[in-house]
Amino acid sequence: MMKRPFVAWTILLQSVSFAASAGGSVEISANEFGKEWPFTVTSGKLMCADPGAVTFAANGKVYAVNGLAKSNRKNFDIREIWKDDGESAHAQYMLKQGRPDLVPKISIAPIIDRGLILCR
Repeated sequence: MMKRPFVAWTILLQSVSFAASAGGSVEISANEFGKEWPFTVTSGKLMCADPGAVTFAANGKVYAVNGLAKSNRKNFDIREIWKDDGESAHAQYMLKQGRPDLVPKISIAPIIDRGLILCR
């Protein structure tokens, strides 16, 4: 059996993967997002770690922001720093019911959208 085509194909895939994973990064902060800031930390670095994998670095940890970033088990769970939306009526109701685990979070969609732009 010929092994050369497989080796060449593997090298090509590794090259494409490396080129695609060379994503960008940007510093973002609560000042920039205002009331829409979804984290308990005041700032951090938003990154495209792999094609489509959005991460956020703060306090010496790298957190998975979207599903693709969660697949890398080295990334921490974003829920550690994800802020509750304590102002909504639903949040107030859940807190009165003694269910803080069901309090909705501030939308993280703008962070994901901004991170995906870095992946282009």
